[in-house]
Amino acid sequence: MNKKWIFVLWGFLFNFFFGTSGGLAQNFGYDWRKAYDVKRYDLALKINPDSQTVAGRVRISGICLRTRLDSVFLDLADGFTVTAVKNVPNDSLLPFRYSRNQLVLALKPPLQKGQRFSVDIVYHGTPPPGKGGMSETAFIWGRTPQGAPWVGTSCQTLGSHFWWPCKAAFFHPEDKADSISIALTVPDTLVAVSNGRNLGVSPDSSGWRTFRWLVTHPTSTYLITLYVGPYVELTQPIPLPSEKDTLMAHYYVLMGNEQRAKEEFFPRVPDEIRLYTRYYGPFAFASDKFGLVQSPYAGMEHSTAVAVGPIFPHTLRPGEPNPLQWYDHYFNYMVVHEVAHEWWGNAVTALDWGHFWLHEGFATYSEALWMEHKFGREALHQYMAQLSFRLDSTQSVYRPRHKTAREAYSSGIYWKGAWVLHMLRYVLGDRTFFKTLRDFNTDPRYRYHNATTADFQATCEKNYGRDLSWFFLEWIYGTGWPHLKFSTKITGTHARISVRDTSFSRTRFKMPLDVLLVWKGGQKRRRLWLKPGENTFTLKAPKPILAVKPVGLRWILDGPKRGHIRYFSDLDFVMGKFGPGLVFTRDRRLFVKGENATWISPARHLFRGARFLRLRLDTSKEPRWKRVVLFVREHKFRKRERKPWQRVELQGEIPPNVQTVRAIEYKLDFGALRGQTLPVPTVILDYR
Repeated sequence: MNKKWIFVLWGFLFNFFFGTSGGLAQNFGYDWRKAYDVKRYDLALKINPDSQTVAGRVRISGICLRTRLDSVFLDLADGFTVTAVKNVPNDSLLPFRYSRNQLVLALKPPLQKGQRFSVDIVYHGTPPPGKGGMSETAFIWGRTPQGAPWVGTSCQTLGSHFWWPCKAAFFHPEDKADSISIALTVPDTLVAVSNGRNLGVSPDSSGWRTFRWLVTHPTSTYLITLYVGPYVELTQPIPLPSEKDTLMAHYYVLMGNEQRAKEEFFPRVPDEIRLYTRYYGPFAFASDKFGLVQSPYAGMEHSTAVAVGPIFPHTLRPGEPNPLQWYDHYFNYMVVHEVAHEWWGNAVTALDWGHFWLHEGFATYSEALWMEHKFGREALHQYMAQLSFRLDSTQSVYRPRHKTAREAYSSGIYWKGAWVLHMLRYVLGDRTFFKTLRDFNTDPRYRYHNATTADFQATCEKNYGRDLSWFFLEWIYGTGWPHLKFSTKITGTHARISVRDTSFSRTRFKMPLDVLLVWKGGQKRRRLWLKPGENTFTLKAPKPILAVKPVGLRWILDGPKRGHIRYFSDLDFVMGKFGPGLVFTRDRRLFVKGENATWISPARHLFRGARFLRLRLDTSKEPRWKRVVLFVREHKFRKRERKPWQRVELQGEIPPNVQTVRAIEYKLDFGALRGQTLPVPTVILDYR
């Protein structure tokens, strides 16, 4: 054969065997990583911040699931140096092949079904960045504001194999190791924090020391992490009356941040844990620890060592930057969202990434539940309305035909996933809904293990007592949403109601709709069941009907919601621009000091096609806000493009030329209240 064609054939075969996202393991229709089950990992790593390298040993212990197994396929991103692979316990060297993000070990002798094995992988190198256009990296080599090394890992949509050899949950979330030990050797001026319980620290060679941690619950590989920096540990006991127990919280923060961390965490985290415990069940990892860690990146739900970002938003002062300002309008987003993952994603994990919404949809709805808990039912509906701005009608919540965490990742698993739960709560009712969440999360078949959407549906149907396949087919597996047009014709004691779905979605929707019949001296709520297409109903009241209100529409996703948004939090207010005459006090109130006592809001955005209507202050709780003057203009990033401020009159109507812009900013002038101290005002923005 011609040498040229031999070379082409060799290239084709090499690409066939090693060129897929999973390498050789995923060819021939079978993924050979399924041939074994990992029982335990033991990591012993030396982290060198100066050279930005990782070196050490990873022991993998597993059990054979096939009749015969002569090779173990592991994931390890290209770029490391593997110096040896050893059989345990005799330390005999094993042949291996390392290429295309795969490490393949030859077992001697081959294993039979049910036999156990342990191997040591000795490796070193600099963790590589993501490939194929990905800008992320598993390792973050940062510096504290004082210049000390500050290191962290985060790899959910990249894969844990980008920093240690394993059977990566990036491909196989169903294989959760029963236990994991982690020994981290770092410079003796630094502290290493990781998952699980702290087993102590011991000196190593000169200038180094080793921190040991142990995870005693089944855990996915992407949840394993490390943090290295000048950390200080704070602790707080959290009584849990519903569980008749006390949970000890551990907060790991950079040296010098202790007071800010106490102000941020101590008043809020106990309330949050009690809320989640009441709705979802006991904290699953109490025997290891509950831990929050200040991190050199935004945040991540690492089990028992949750990354919550570099700053403490409730302690920020005007002018201090908040890299997470798009999230922190009402609460510390990273704490509320990422801690919810300890129940959804960490305790109960998706069997495959098609069910990714069981992680992110539940954590996102936890944000809404926190809003409801802190600020009331109206705040819940407003928060869900704002999530509706972000939805993509072409996406289903279930992610079919996606095999990796990155391929399954989408905005829909967050925002539409949360809306699915909001509507399911409406269908089931609060009592059944929250019982279902708790039953599902604490079911021993799923807690510490894996679950699917079908498992969740079965729990819902068990408690509801009726079939819910119509709901899951529409909202989880289908795309789009209905566009409901509601109209009524009232004749004395009768009301004729018409509800029509005008959407072009291929999914046909069936949903309940609650309406409120109002008459003089009374009212009554009725539930109507809508079928696809046009629906008509005739309802009767004991007295002449004054109004029919479709109160259930707030619970149904029928496109971007209309209404109003309230901005009332000091977290949001501190991100605005303060004039020299307005002082933000230590107790997070406003003191009108003198001239130019103004405040300019961050940019306010709506969805495409929406109109800004009115801008006003809620003066019901603070009459002095009536003396605050409001101005508005279109938001422009470039200073030279900014237009003059326009005053908003008492009725609050935004000038017509500003109503249709994509983003606005507004200014509050407190000059008429000179010398007075005020709470942060509540600003109401109406839109349609």
